[in-house]
Amino acid sequence: MKRRILAVLVFAILAGACATTGGAGGSATDGDRYLLTTEQIDASGLPNAYELVSRLRRAWLRNDPVTGGPVTVYMDDREIGGAEKLREIPAVTIAELRLVRNEEAIMRWSPSIKGSVIVVVPRR
Repeated sequence: MKRRILAVLVFAILAGACATTGGAGGSATDGDRYLLTTEQIDASGLPNAYELVSRLRRAWLRNDPVTGGPVTVYMDDREIGGAEKLREIPAVTIAELRLVRNEEAIMRWSPSIKGSVIVVVPRR
């Protein structure tokens, strides 16, 4: 148990370091595979969050590669459901979509999360 907690903490620290430096993929707008920006959302012309993710980041909809658990959707730091819930969120209301891997999601929200989390950041 201690070994798993330590591994999760190390992962979170490394992930945070990559996020603040832009990671290996360059800047956030230049190909961050864990982020869809306002500019990308607007340029897509797609109608809702599900279509955005399905067409621009298809892998986000798959079960978590480590745990095998399904993706969960969070908005305003609250769980709103599974991937199908994304169909109800118009693209024009979204500032950002972000994928949070399972290890980080467990630390941030709940140990009961079984897969990755798609975070919807609404426009204010």
